[in-house]
Amino acid sequence: LEDYLALPDERRVELIDGIFYDMAAPSGIHQAIALQIWKQLDNCIDQKGLSCKAQAAPFDVNLDKHTVVQPDVMVFCEDPSQALASRATIAPDLVIEVLSPSTASRDRLLKLRKYRESGVSEVWLVSPGRRQIEVYLFSEGDERPKLYTFSDKVPVHISEKFSGGRCEVNFKTIVRKIQAF
Repeated sequence: LEDYLALPDERRVELIDGIFYDMAAPSGIHQAIALQIWKQLDNCIDQKGLSCKAQAAPFDVNLDKHTVVQPDVMVFCEDPSQALASRATIAPDLVIEVLSPSTASRDRLLKLRKYRESGVSEVWLVSPGRRQIEVYLFSEGDERPKLYTFSDKVPVHISEKFSGGRCEVNFKTIVRKIQAF
């Protein structure tokens, strides 16, 4: 962690189990999908008055003393102030990773395991190539993902814990917005 914190700001890396992994800049499609997901989540949180805060990369999440990751999109409900800190020191309640060819295996294997171990309740792996969303509900003890497509409205399960009601992300809207360019 000390080595990670000593790196220059312009170097994009993640620290997982004490090993540095370089990160390339995301593609335009990757970034557009992530930002549209964040926008829908942020709007729903505001509209329903939920006590949560959405955040988007680049933002450091310190999962343990050997792991600092930068999920594409994350939501903090248990301690929303984490989303406004210089870096989060607890795991988010929801993590969304948009898969890129250069990071997909790391996101699927290493990071998914770290998210489960650190107490993330819900993880989404969004695959633009497959046009598929895998939703892992670790809070329910289920290791098998629920599968959705880019034609679906994907429910945000962590939002059920709060009295304002359930949020969802409409991927059909995201596809329509991206194809408009």
